[in-house]
Amino acid sequence: ANDSLQRAEQLSDLRESYRQLATGTRSRLGDVVELLFENPVITAQYAATRLSLTVQGVKNLIERLAREGVLVQLSAGGGRRPARWVARDIFDVLDAA
Repeated sequence: ANDSLQRAEQLSDLRESYRQLATGTRSRLGDVVELLFENPVITAQYAATRLSLTVQGVKNLIERLAREGVLVQLSAGGGRRPARWVARDIFDVLDAA
């Protein structure tokens, strides 16, 4: 029970720190952050569909999150396979379960 509570607190802290990145902007960065807590591994196509945004718009948001250290590219994609990104800190907390 304590372990579950600790993970919940870690996720809450991560969510708050990631939300700070979107504070004061009119972008949909906060929506992408929330999506990462549903699924810490995403593609631009997946996020664009879920958030009703353009793929290019989501790619720009993903690149910003990567610059901030929130996302790390798992695979470069190519051909018909899209690039995959992971929110490593979120994934690690969930994986510890």
